[in-house]
Order: sequence, then C-alpha cells, then structure tokens
Amino acid sequence: MEAAKSVPVAAPEPGADTIDAPQATSTAPVLSVLVTAHQRRTFLVDAVRSASQQTLPREQYEIVVIKDFEEPEIDRALLRLGARLVRHQSDSMGEIMAEGVRACRGGIISFLDDDDTFEPEKLAVVRREFAHDHDLSYLHNGLVLIDEEGQPTDGRRTRVGMQASAMSADWGFCSSCISIRRTLLDPVIDRWPDVRRSPDSFLDYVSRASRYSRRQTNTPLTKYRVHPASNSMRTNPAKAYLATARILTELPPSRRRRAAMASLLGRYMSAAVRGRSSDRESMVWAMAHLALSAAPAAVRPDAREILFGCVVPFSPALAAGLYSWIRKGRVEWLPPA
Repeated sequence: MEAAKSVPVAAPEPGADTIDAPQATSTAPVLSVLVTAHQRRTFLVDAVRSASQQTLPREQYEIVVIKDFEEPEIDRALLRLGARLVRHQSDSMGEIMAEGVRACRGGIISFLDDDDTFEPEKLAVVRREFAHDHDLSYLHNGLVLIDEEGQPTDGRRTRVGMQASAMSADWGFCSSCISIRRTLLDPVIDRWPDVRRSPDSFLDYVSRASRYSRRQTNTPLTKYRVHPASNSMRTNPAKAYLATARILTELPPSRRRRAAMASLLGRYMSAAVRGRSSDRESMVWAMAHLALSAAPAAVRPDAREILFGCVVPFSPALAAGLYSWIRKGRVEWLPPA
C-alpha cells in the first residue's frame, strides 16, 4: 500500500481569483480553525464559508482545510475564502486530524467537520473563554441541528437526528463543538493515528486525563448537519475507545488519568458487547486494568451490568472483587460528564 502523504495544495495560477490569507504573515494567528473532509465534499465550501464569516477579526485566526481529494473548482472556492489547503490520504481519522493539527499555527484549535457550520460568533466566544482562563484546555459548546439544506430541524424524523439530539450535551460528542489548547495534544499527537475513528471522544478523554481545566457552554455555537451521509452514528466506537485507553496508559499517573481510564474502559466494554466483539484478549485487558486500578473514579452507568456480564464468565473471583469494591464505595458510578 502506498504510504500516506501530506502535501500542501498548490496556489492557483496567476490571475485566479484569490485573497491573501492571514497565515502568510510572519505573526502566527491566535486561533486556528481545522476543517476536516474525509471522502465527502458536498458541504465543504459551506463549512469553510461559515468559518470565514466570523465576528472575530480575520487577522486573529486562520483556516486550515485537510482533505483526501483534489477538485479544482472546490479548491479555488476554498482559497478565495482564505483557507490554507493540505491534502492527506489515510483511512485513519486520527492520522488525518494529527496531520491537520501539525499544519495549524494557532495556540488554540477549533475543529470543524466538513458537513457542519459555525455560528458567526463562535470564534469570538472561543477566544474570550481561553483568554479569561489560561488553564483552560478544552471547551465544548452547544449545537443546533440543521437539515441538508442548512435549515433548522428538530431531528426527530431520522434515527441519526434523534441520536444527535440526545447526545448533544455529551462533552465528547461532535468535533465541531470542540476547541482545545494545542499543548494538550503534544504528549499524544504521535499516537493519535492509532485511533482510527471517533476523534471527538479521543479529544474528550485526553483532556479528562490532563491536569488542565475543562469547560462546557450550552450556547449553540455549532450547526450539526443531519443527512443520509452522516456516518459517525453508524460506527461502533469500541476499538477507538480501546486505542485511546492504551494511549492514556502512557501519560503520567494521576487520579484524573485513572478516572478517565475507568470511564473509557467501561465505554469500551459496553460498545464491544453491543457490537458483539469477539476480541476476548482485549476484553480481558480492559477488565484487568479496571480491577487493578487503585480507585477508579468513574465508569459509565450503562456499562455496569455489561461489566459484570462480561467478567463473571471469565473470572468469578475478579467479578467478586469488583463487586466488593463497589460495596465499599471504592468505585463510584458517575453519570457522563
């Protein structure tokens, strides 16, 4: 298989209709918008247009688009909107996102999926939140649902829409709602390609395991598009959860890391059983980490019964130990953050 490559898209020919992008200056922008397009192009220009039409002054942020295709008409439109284009071929969303982050110059990165859009005040709010709290590493904002034409919808007519509505307050849902401080990713960016799906969950859990603060605002600053090509709801994230958990084991030990690991492994077992996973070795690895953790602080409640349903057939003694810890209050079943 040909090795994946990241290459900047060439500038348009002389005479093409372009505008100078702020990243051409010597001063790096405060904020970067990273737009990712993987095997999808229908809504990409709309996404970038929403990022270019912000109330935040244009010289204070840049727009970077990383995509796995080349189409001259779309490329010209994106360049006219002031975007910098990077092309990268990979089946791993983690690899694509990592390459995109490396191309960004801003200290704060706001992610935007190709089929979503930003409200005009999004970046101004993001900049203000991070400026007021220098310890803030992760900001998750609210969303509203839109249909294929970009019109508001309650989403109740489709399964994807209902799921998105139900998950909209989950801190790890929808990359387009997430803004991070770039330094948060420095310790893990080389391992990010191992997480082939669910980049939003990866970002959530890396921030949970860090020493920095997190914040969620319910202000709807993102428009999440509900359409037939939406595939995030159709992918079982079990392997992504497991890959993220393995990466977290490489971070310095801390109470927050243990709590993030416990929650992740609970999610993994829940998703693995729902997906009828036959990866028994990984299931045992996950259960062992839960059992040996000094005091896991959080496991998703929907994994409780599945946890014991999985543990008992493998090791009754392990199941009895976990049950004893719960009875003694050493494992606390917290709701999702």
